[in-house]
Amino acid sequence: MEKLIEKKIEFDAVFSINDPVAIGASRALKDHKITIPDEVAVIGFSNNPITEYVTPSITTVEQPAYEMGKVSASILISLIEEEELNYNSKIIKLPSKLILRDSV
Repeated sequence: MEKLIEKKIEFDAVFSINDPVAIGASRALKDHKITIPDEVAVIGFSNNPITEYVTPSITTVEQPAYEMGKVSASILISLIEEEELNYNSKIIKLPSKLILRDSV
């Protein structure tokens, strides 16, 4: 975030890899007197509970962590139980949810 600001790269939104990074981006924007969401929107990913309590509260994408673990464990167990490791990759889509808060 600091490098984008220092290089004067124009942007109107930040979509961070996770919520702690979104909070860090929000802090950097505030330090440079850039208003959220008027000048730049901030979105995180994972729905960390802290996103509700920072100012402004951070919009986030809720990831289904429990379901991700369940599917991953199921795949791992099936691989362990097979005699041959012959696993073809596949895409597994799990539902996510956009949680709108004050940062957009």
